[in-house]
Amino acid sequence: SNDELRIAFDVLKLLARRPLRARVCDLQGRVLRQLSEGEGLAGHYQLRWDGRDEGGRLLPPGIYLVWLEVSGDADSQRAMRAIGLSY
Repeated sequence: SNDELRIAFDVLKLLARRPLRARVCDLQGRVLRQLSEGEGLAGHYQLRWDGRDEGGRLLPPGIYLVWLEVSGDADSQRAMRAIGLSY
């Protein structure tokens, strides 16, 4: 199917390229899918997740966590959101 989760976020106050990472985890904290890992500047980002793990297998319906992390000069900023996956 063409169903997917779109994750949009803005990064502010980055003047130099800094590490950006987004991942999907289960409720036990295990990383199931790396959505993005690289460097970026301040700006708008949009990621997509199709409900699959790193091996391309559909995950079972349930609650998952999406973690976003931006490493800055002084510290790292993290945000987490719970999402429900259903078919």
